[in-house]
Amino acid sequence: MKIPRSNVHQLRFALTCFFVAAGLSIGIIAQEQPSQPPDSAKTVQNSPQAGSAFDAVTQKDAAITPDSSLRIGVGDLLEFSVYNVPELSTKTRISSNGDAYLPLIDYVHVGGLTVEEAQAVVEKKLSDGGFLKDPHVTLFMDQFASQGVSLLGEVARPGVYPVLGQQRLFDVISAAGGLSDKAGRSVTITHRNQQDKPVIVELARNISDSSEHNIQVFPGDTIIVRKADIVYVVGDVARPSGFLMERGGLTVLQAVALAGGTT
Repeated sequence: MKIPRSNVHQLRFALTCFFVAAGLSIGIIAQEQPSQPPDSAKTVQNSPQAGSAFDAVTQKDAAITPDSSLRIGVGDLLEFSVYNVPELSTKTRISSNGDAYLPLIDYVHVGGLTVEEAQAVVEKKLSDGGFLKDPHVTLFMDQFASQGVSLLGEVARPGVYPVLGQQRLFDVISAAGGLSDKAGRSVTITHRNQQDKPVIVELARNISDSSEHNIQVFPGDTIIVRKADIVYVVGDVARPSGFLMERGGLTVLQAVALAGGTT
């Protein structure tokens, strides 16, 4: 059946109006509905597991931080004084169990504490015992017998060296007289609160070129300078002997050259 031309135009116009109205309705509905974050995002933000995992990482990072604070140790000499009470001024040395003998309060355990923490402990003892009211105690470290690092291995003078303030690896090695002739290029540093996590530092042949390895050291550290490996060249060479092997090793030709070449 043939549709008149005028009816065709009317039909097209009606269909166009219908689709335009439908499109406007869909747009209005979409604008009225607020956007919601994905369920997975809300789960991550509100999940206690996510927070606990972050806390665990933070605690782990804090746990591996070396202890840089100066703490009272065995053998340290303390100077004890109380404000406005000169009769109580005295000097005391920390015993092997970390105790200090002080007037009125007898023995008090201060080993392992910082000076500020020890002052608070002594003030509390004096106050709780009824000896003084609101005492102000001052503790001064006269001798730092325990605030040092143990430097061992291939240095001129191995021993225990004091570490006060910010000391670095090369400072301690210099205090020990420098590296010996047999010293290798590997230095192991073990922090007192990280006995199972030693730090290995590789030095350059010229120590001044290893400035990035001049790391900070802390009281209680143990530093070991490793002995260099030795290769022995014997036989028909000019100077049969043992030669220090630098990091990375030696080739046969290099070893023979160090021995003065073949005869």
